[in-house]
Amino acid sequence: MLLNRRNFINLSGIFIASLILSACRDTKMTSRIELDGNLNLKLPLIPPRQLSSNASYTIGLYNISNDEIQKNYIDPLIYSTLIDMDHVTGELFSDIAFKIEELNSTNYLFSIRDDIYFHSNQNGYAEKMKINDIINNFQSRKMNKEPFFSKVVKDFQVLGNKILVVLNQPFPYFFEYISNPSIAGISKISPSSKMQQKTGSGPFVPILVNDNQYVFGRNTLYHQKHLPLLKNIILKNYSDVNILRKDFGNNEIDLIASNEFIELLSSIPLNFDELKFPSKELIFLGLSMDSLKNGKEVKFIKAFQNPKVRKALSMSLNRQKLSEEFNGFMSGPLPPSFPLDSLNMNELRLNEFMRFDPVTAKRLLEESGYKGLEFRIDLPNSLFFNKLGSELISQISEVGFKPRLIYRDAPKLQKSFELGDFECILSSYNFNLSPDDGLLINKSLGINDQFSYWGFSSPLYDLEVERSFLESLPTKRGPLAKNAQLILLEQSPAMLPLFCSSSNILASKNIYGFQYEKFESNFKMYSKYWSKIS
Repeated sequence: MLLNRRNFINLSGIFIASLILSACRDTKMTSRIELDGNLNLKLPLIPPRQLSSNASYTIGLYNISNDEIQKNYIDPLIYSTLIDMDHVTGELFSDIAFKIEELNSTNYLFSIRDDIYFHSNQNGYAEKMKINDIINNFQSRKMNKEPFFSKVVKDFQVLGNKILVVLNQPFPYFFEYISNPSIAGISKISPSSKMQQKTGSGPFVPILVNDNQYVFGRNTLYHQKHLPLLKNIILKNYSDVNILRKDFGNNEIDLIASNEFIELLSSIPLNFDELKFPSKELIFLGLSMDSLKNGKEVKFIKAFQNPKVRKALSMSLNRQKLSEEFNGFMSGPLPPSFPLDSLNMNELRLNEFMRFDPVTAKRLLEESGYKGLEFRIDLPNSLFFNKLGSELISQISEVGFKPRLIYRDAPKLQKSFELGDFECILSSYNFNLSPDDGLLINKSLGINDQFSYWGFSSPLYDLEVERSFLESLPTKRGPLAKNAQLILLEQSPAMLPLFCSSSNILASKNIYGFQYEKFESNFKMYSKYWSKIS
C-alpha cells in the first residue's frame, strides 16, 4: 500500500536490528510463560463464501515501485506458505501445512499436505510439491541472509511428512512471518510464465506483464478446492494520473489501492464505496529528557524529566480533532492496524494520559514549576507537517507552553533522531509486519537495545514487553502487549502518540467477499474469496 508521501522517520534499517533482538535478546526472564498445554492445532480450511465467477477484477495502482508490486501484490497471489493467518482474530488456517505442534518455545512441527502442485508450465505440466522443495526454499533464503531465516530461524529438518522449524530464541511474531508470502512463500527456481516469476502454488497463476499491466489467472490445480473464485486479477500501475482518472471514470478499474490520487478525483461514481482504514504509519511527538545518550552529549530539555510536564503536554493535545482534521485515526503507542495488540478506542478515551483536558494540563504545568516552558520542535519541512505543526503550537500554547517550530530536511532530521539529539521532534514512522517496533522504541534501551532516543525508562513496562515477546500465539500475546501499553501510559512516556494516518481505497460495489484488513498483509488470504457480478 502506498501511503501519502510525507517525510517520516525511517526505521527500515533499524527494523532488522529489532527483528534480531526480538529473536535473540538475552531476556531477564528465566522461565517461559507456558501455554495451556502444547500448541497442537489441526488447522481449519477457510470455507468458500461465494460461488466462483468468470469475471476479472482490475486493481489500479499509482506510481508504485516494482519492488512494492512484487512484495505486496504479486507474491501473495502466486506463492503458498505453510499457514494462513487472520490478523484481526489471530486465527491460523491451513495452507501447505494442515497441523502445527509446538514442542517447546523454539520448536514447531508442521505436518505437510501431499496434494500441493506447483503451477503448470507452458507445456501444461504441473509438478507435485515435495517436502524437500520447502526445505530447499528455506535453505536458499537462509544462505541469502534474509533476516527471518538467517537471524530468527536456527534450523529446519524433515521428519517423515513433517518439517521441524527450530528458532534461536522464542520469537513472538513467528506465525506472522511464516505466513507472509514475501518472507516465507514457497517457490521453485525455474520461471513459470512470461512474467519470469519463480514457480509458485498459490491461488493465482502469473500470465503476462505488458506496459505495467500484470495479469493473473485462476490456478485450477489450487489445493483449496473451489478457490479462487475470480477468473483473473489484473494490476495496472499508472504513471499518469489523468489516464488513471479516465479509466476509473469509464469503470475499467474495480479497486484503487492507494491514497495518492484519491484527492484528485472530483467525484466518486455511485457504484463505488470509499473505505477508510488505519494504516501502520504513526504520527508522534517525541521528547528528549536526557543529556547523555549512547555516551554522547545531546540536546535535551531537563523539564521533560518531570512526569507532570510530560502529562501536561499530552493532555493539552486534542487528538480527536487532530485525527479528524488530518484524515487519521486516534492511536495509542501501537496503531489500531494491529487489532490484536493495540488499545481500542474506549481504552484510549478513558486513559488519563491520552485524555484532552487543558484545565488539568494547565494545573499540572503550574504545579511542576515550568509554566512558560520554552522548547523547539524539529519537524519535516513538508506541507502536511507545516499544517500539523501549526495546529500543535496552537493547542500546546493554550496551557502555558512556549514551543517554536524548526523545519528540517529529512536527512538531518533522521540523523538527529538516530542520535537522540533534539529537544522535541514531530514526525512519523511506519511499522513493518509486526508491532514490535512500537513496543521496543519505548523500552529503556530503545529499539536497538543500546539507548533510548528519549532517555525514558520504565522497568515495569520493559518487563511486560518481554513477557509478551515470549508468546507465539497472537491471541495470547495480544493481551500482554495491551497491558504493556497501559503501563507505559501510566508512566507518562516521552514519546507521545498523536494519531495514525489512514489508508483510503475505492472499491466497486459489485465485488463480493471483499475484505480490506491491511491490504498488503492479507492480500493472499482474502483475494481468493473475491467474486464479482459482471
